[in-house]
Amino acid sequence: ELSTRLNEAMRAALNNLKSHIPDGAVGPALARAKQALGARAVVTNDDVVDAILHAAGRPVDEKVISQIGKVTRGKLKVANLTDVDFKPDAKVLQVQPARKVKTAEGVKIEFPEEELGRSVTHEHSDKGDVFIIRTKHDLVEDDTIAIRPR
Repeated sequence: ELSTRLNEAMRAALNNLKSHIPDGAVGPALARAKQALGARAVVTNDDVVDAILHAAGRPVDEKVISQIGKVTRGKLKVANLTDVDFKPDAKVLQVQPARKVKTAEGVKIEFPEEELGRSVTHEHSDKGDVFIIRTKHDLVEDDTIAIRPR
């Protein structure tokens, strides 16, 4: 349970710090942070801040470093992980993040982060972002969704 809460705290921190992450890519940054913590016997709050700094590409600006520490410690506090030292569950830290994209038109796409560049391609253009999904197999699900009153 502690590792699951840690995972969510790191994801929330990186989402808030998107402007300080290379290319604003939270998924790969979360994977780097989890990898940095995976080999540790015990994880402390300082270790988590260090992992987030690693995920952000080791910024040199003191204001950015301070903001990353403040946001990360705040998310750890919300997750009730302040000053909690524990052995991380390697299985939880190995799970790759899922990616969710929602357009202004209301189109939603969800996919495992590791599929980006494989079966899911994301291209930026002056006309907007383009997501291309390729599969070598039949679709597993292609259904309509029930209309739910709001």
